[in-house]
Amino acid sequence: MEQSNTPLFGLSIEGQTASTLSSSVQWGRILAICGIIFGGFFILLGILITSVMSRATSGLGGLESDSMSSSMMMGAGIGMVMYIIMGGLTILGNVFLLNYANKVGTAIKTNDATMLNSGFAGLRNYMAFWAVIMIICLLFMLLGILSGSMLG
Repeated sequence: MEQSNTPLFGLSIEGQTASTLSSSVQWGRILAICGIIFGGFFILLGILITSVMSRATSGLGGLESDSMSSSMMMGAGIGMVMYIIMGGLTILGNVFLLNYANKVGTAIKTNDATMLNSGFAGLRNYMAFWAVIMIICLLFMLLGILSGSMLG
Protein backbone atom coordinates (compact mmCIF):
# COMPACT_ATOMS: atom_id res chain seq x y z
CA MET A 1 0.00 0.00 0.00
CA GLU A 2 1.52 3.28 -1.08
CA GLN A 3 1.34 6.32 1.18
CA SER A 4 0.31 9.63 -0.28
CA ASN A 5 1.62 13.01 0.79
CA THR A 6 -1.83 14.58 0.92
CA PRO A 7 -2.86 15.91 4.33
CA LEU A 8 -5.30 13.88 6.41
CA PHE A 9 -8.85 14.95 5.49
CA GLY A 10 -7.36 17.91 3.64
CA LEU A 11 -6.29 19.63 6.87
CA SER A 12 -3.60 22.27 6.83
CA ILE A 13 -2.24 24.65 9.46
CA GLU A 14 -3.66 28.09 8.95
CA GLY A 15 -3.05 31.40 10.72
CA GLN A 16 -5.17 30.96 13.85
CA THR A 17 -4.15 27.31 14.28
CA ALA A 18 -0.46 28.17 13.87
CA SER A 19 -0.84 30.97 16.42
CA THR A 20 -2.53 28.64 18.91
CA LEU A 21 0.13 25.96 18.37
CA SER A 22 2.90 28.55 18.78
CA SER A 23 1.37 29.63 22.07
CA SER A 24 1.14 26.02 23.28
CA VAL A 25 4.76 25.50 22.22
CA GLN A 26 5.91 28.49 24.28
CA TRP A 27 3.97 27.38 27.35
CA GLY A 28 5.08 23.79 26.86
CA ARG A 29 8.72 24.87 26.70
CA ILE A 30 8.33 26.95 29.88
CA LEU A 31 6.60 24.08 31.68
CA ALA A 32 9.21 21.57 30.52
CA ILE A 33 12.17 23.68 31.61
CA CYS A 34 10.56 24.44 34.99
CA GLY A 35 9.73 20.74 35.40
CA ILE A 36 13.30 19.69 34.63
CA ILE A 37 14.60 22.21 37.18
CA PHE A 38 12.00 20.97 39.68
CA GLY A 39 13.17 17.37 39.12
CA GLY A 40 16.75 18.48 39.68
CA PHE A 41 15.71 20.04 42.99
CA PHE A 42 14.07 16.73 43.96
CA ILE A 43 17.34 14.90 43.34
CA LEU A 44 19.33 17.57 45.18
CA LEU A 45 16.91 17.40 48.13
CA GLY A 46 17.28 13.62 48.29
CA ILE A 47 21.05 13.92 48.50
CA LEU A 48 20.79 16.77 51.00
CA ILE A 49 18.49 14.76 53.28
CA THR A 50 21.01 11.95 53.48
CA SER A 51 23.93 14.24 54.29
CA VAL A 52 21.95 16.11 56.97
CA MET A 53 20.77 12.86 58.54
CA SER A 54 24.29 11.42 58.57
CA ARG A 55 25.59 14.53 60.33
CA ALA A 56 22.70 14.42 62.80
CA THR A 57 23.27 10.77 63.69
CA SER A 58 27.04 11.14 64.04
CA GLY A 59 26.49 13.73 66.79
CA LEU A 60 24.42 11.38 68.96
CA GLY A 61 26.03 9.63 71.93
CA GLY A 62 25.06 6.87 74.35
CA LEU A 63 23.92 3.27 74.08
CA GLU A 64 20.58 4.01 72.40
CA SER A 65 22.17 6.01 69.63
CA ASP A 66 23.41 2.96 67.67
CA SER A 67 19.95 1.53 67.02
CA MET A 68 18.43 4.97 66.55
CA SER A 69 21.30 5.99 64.29
CA SER A 70 20.94 2.95 62.05
CA SER A 71 17.16 3.34 61.76
CA MET A 72 17.53 7.06 61.00
CA MET A 73 20.13 6.33 58.32
CA MET A 74 17.91 3.62 56.82
CA GLY A 75 15.01 6.09 56.73
CA ALA A 76 17.24 8.72 55.16
CA GLY A 77 18.43 6.20 52.57
CA ILE A 78 14.87 5.27 51.66
CA GLY A 79 13.96 8.97 51.50
CA MET A 80 16.95 9.67 49.25
CA VAL A 81 16.01 6.86 46.88
CA MET A 82 12.39 8.04 46.74
CA TYR A 83 13.38 11.65 46.03
CA ILE A 84 15.85 10.58 43.35
CA ILE A 85 13.21 8.37 41.70
CA MET A 86 10.64 11.18 41.82
CA GLY A 87 13.18 13.63 40.42
CA GLY A 88 14.19 11.26 37.65
CA LEU A 89 10.59 10.61 36.66
CA THR A 90 9.83 14.33 36.68
CA ILE A 91 12.82 15.05 34.47
CA LEU A 92 11.99 12.19 32.08
CA GLY A 93 8.37 13.25 31.69
CA ASN A 94 9.35 16.84 31.01
CA VAL A 95 11.90 15.79 28.41
CA PHE A 96 8.94 14.42 26.41
CA LEU A 97 7.19 17.78 26.74
CA LEU A 98 10.32 19.66 25.69
CA ASN A 99 10.61 17.33 22.71
CA TYR A 100 7.05 18.26 21.71
CA ALA A 101 7.69 21.97 22.11
CA ASN A 102 10.94 22.00 20.16
CA LYS A 103 9.70 19.86 17.27
CA VAL A 104 6.31 21.53 16.85
CA GLY A 105 7.94 24.96 17.07
CA THR A 106 10.38 23.99 14.33
CA ALA A 107 7.59 22.45 12.25
CA ILE A 108 5.53 25.65 12.38
CA LYS A 109 8.52 27.76 11.32
CA THR A 110 9.63 25.44 8.51
CA ASN A 111 6.19 24.12 7.52
CA ASP A 112 7.46 20.53 7.92
CA ALA A 113 4.69 17.94 8.33
CA THR A 114 7.08 15.18 9.37
CA MET A 115 8.49 17.30 12.17
CA LEU A 116 4.95 18.23 13.25
CA ASN A 117 3.99 14.55 13.45
CA SER A 118 7.14 13.82 15.42
CA GLY A 119 6.32 16.66 17.81
CA PHE A 120 2.80 15.40 18.38
CA ALA A 121 4.26 11.95 19.05
CA GLY A 122 6.31 13.59 21.81
CA LEU A 123 3.13 15.10 23.25
CA ARG A 124 1.46 11.68 23.13
CA ASN A 125 4.45 10.18 24.96
CA TYR A 126 4.26 12.93 27.59
CA MET A 127 0.57 12.27 28.23
CA ALA A 128 0.95 8.48 28.21
CA PHE A 129 3.91 8.69 30.60
CA TRP A 130 2.02 10.78 33.15
CA ALA A 131 -1.13 8.67 32.76
CA VAL A 132 0.84 5.53 33.66
CA ILE A 133 2.51 7.31 36.60
CA MET A 134 -0.89 8.53 37.88
CA ILE A 135 -2.41 5.05 37.59
CA ILE A 136 0.51 3.56 39.52
CA CYS A 137 0.17 6.26 42.22
CA LEU A 138 -3.58 5.64 42.48
CA LEU A 139 -2.95 1.91 42.87
CA PHE A 140 -0.44 2.55 45.66
CA MET A 141 -2.95 4.85 47.38
CA LEU A 142 -5.67 2.23 47.07
CA LEU A 143 -3.30 -0.39 48.45
CA GLY A 144 -2.49 1.91 51.39
CA ILE A 145 -6.15 2.57 52.10
CA LEU A 146 -6.99 -1.14 51.95
CA SER A 147 -4.09 -2.14 54.18
CA GLY A 148 -4.94 0.66 56.62
CA SER A 149 -8.56 -0.42 56.82
CA MET A 150 -7.56 -4.04 57.43
CA LEU A 151 -5.19 -3.09 60.24
CA GLY A 152 -7.56 -0.60 61.87
